[in-house]
Amino acid sequence: MQSSHSASLAELADALPANPVALPRHLLDELLPGNIRKAEHFLLYLKKVILFLKSLLANKDVENRKPLEFIRALEQATGLDRKPLKHTHSRLNTLLRNLEITALDDFISLQQVSNFVTLVSTYLEGFAVIIEPFGSIVAGVTEPLVHLACLDASLAIRPVFDRFQSVIITSGTLSPIDFYPKLLNFKPILRVSLPMSTFRPCLLPMIVTRGNDQIAMSTRFELRKDIAVLRNYGHLLLDVVASVPDGVCCFFTSYQYMEYVISVWDKMNILSQVMEHKLIYLETKDVVETTLALENYRRACDCGRGAVFFSIARGKVAEGIDFDRHYGRAVLLFGIPYQYTLSHVLRARLNFMRENYQIRENDFLTFDALRQSAQCIGRVIRSKTDYGVVILADSRYQRQDKKSKFPPWVLQFLRESGINISTDVAIEQLKQFLRQVGQPIEDASLRSILLDEKEVAQLDAHQRYSFDGIIRTPRPNPIPSNASGTPGYVKAKIFVKDSTVEEADAVMTRDNDDSLWLGPDDEAEAERRDEDRRSKQRRIDLTATAMEVEGEGEAEEVLEVREVVTLPVLDIPSVSIEKASKITSLFLFQDD
Repeated sequence: MQSSHSASLAELADALPANPVALPRHLLDELLPGNIRKAEHFLLYLKKVILFLKSLLANKDVENRKPLEFIRALEQATGLDRKPLKHTHSRLNTLLRNLEITALDDFISLQQVSNFVTLVSTYLEGFAVIIEPFGSIVAGVTEPLVHLACLDASLAIRPVFDRFQSVIITSGTLSPIDFYPKLLNFKPILRVSLPMSTFRPCLLPMIVTRGNDQIAMSTRFELRKDIAVLRNYGHLLLDVVASVPDGVCCFFTSYQYMEYVISVWDKMNILSQVMEHKLIYLETKDVVETTLALENYRRACDCGRGAVFFSIARGKVAEGIDFDRHYGRAVLLFGIPYQYTLSHVLRARLNFMRENYQIRENDFLTFDALRQSAQCIGRVIRSKTDYGVVILADSRYQRQDKKSKFPPWVLQFLRESGINISTDVAIEQLKQFLRQVGQPIEDASLRSILLDEKEVAQLDAHQRYSFDGIIRTPRPNPIPSNASGTPGYVKAKIFVKDSTVEEADAVMTRDNDDSLWLGPDDEAEAERRDEDRRSKQRRIDLTATAMEVEGEGEAEEVLEVREVVTLPVLDIPSVSIEKASKITSLFLFQDD
């Protein structure tokens, strides 16, 4: 009995959220204030908070308050100070555990209130309290709402940076990669964008901008309900399901738009024609219904009947469901999944990023929409043997500001012949692609993209990291100046294609960037060296290829480079790569 009782308490402790949004450690270690230690005092305190929140719901205008403004209004209305507010979440969990309450679903609303006041009193910056008299959680139903909106995304990842010395953030949709340091407020040491390692073109992305009647297709506000646009979307879907075997995934911009399009297609008799080729399933807001639809979708693909799954670009399916193998041979994106720009929460977040991080509204909206599009595209490529077709059905995708924000693993397969095309051209390319990649895979081709143990060991021995055109090496020992204050010298050995060795002196300048200048140290080059020092750049143009170098025990470090430019000594050395391979190995060591 005792063990069973302890187990039930342990389950209860796991069910309660221990830390709603990364609360500071010092707050979790603080003692509870005396005015909420007793249960009756705490319940009276909670009652005052709830009555104050109810009074906010009676407002007739939309309000956007900072956390400090909200706390001051709460203090004036109830007399409660800020300190006990920060401990509301932990005090409620302690009370529920002490009472041994197992029906936690009955207290979800109370837990939401406790989380709300705990967060709003803990973070005075980066959050906003938004009061909407006609808000909406369920489509078509308006009701008064009080939002606690997190405006600063860096709050969630800041505890990770504080705790760990080295953090690696990796994802297939971190594009453009320069945007995330600003959004999360950190300075990266290394930024890497990698293409997909594949032995064949496994993805065929196409940007379809118009139908067979040459009418532009787009989900812009003025065109999204145009009958000609919807008819072209329907004919595109019909041609795809007639040409692609097994499973096809279609993503819409919102539930409301998907329902409207389906109703129009039904009147046009398009859905009945699609049913002649494949079964139709769709995602709903009900989790159970969506789960059953996914199970039946997979069964239809397994038995050879084929199926089409209608989903939402920002829904549950687009974020976490894999359509690998025959479950996803084609993806259709009807439009660009922008957020609802009239949302008060979104407007507050955009204003915060513009004021604090100098991120323009249009830049963030485009970045967020293309990230969601990349999420949808990635549903079909889940292994080395997967392949699929991606159709981006919106004329806006062809713009450079949209197209350039796709990840490298999408852009590497996007050809000029697949941009700004009509439906009939897309279908012809689709058929040709499927005939090519639908052939059996040879083991030798599959193994060609893998590294064996010898190649991995060779990479580890060189300790070289080459990403996105940048080669970085460990920090070298600084080269001191001599007694007279002139720059110190190092010797450079350059290994070239014919295995010969050319020796030269490397002179370290003491300019603003403390750079390392490489070049011959003779009188003929003295005047030229001074000019090169001022320009901070000296290139050695030697044609060479990679080769193994052994027996160089005196070398302090190895730089495998393709073109030598300025090498900073007091920072992490980097060598920019712009042209073809020129130098194989460069050994630097101090001269006695």
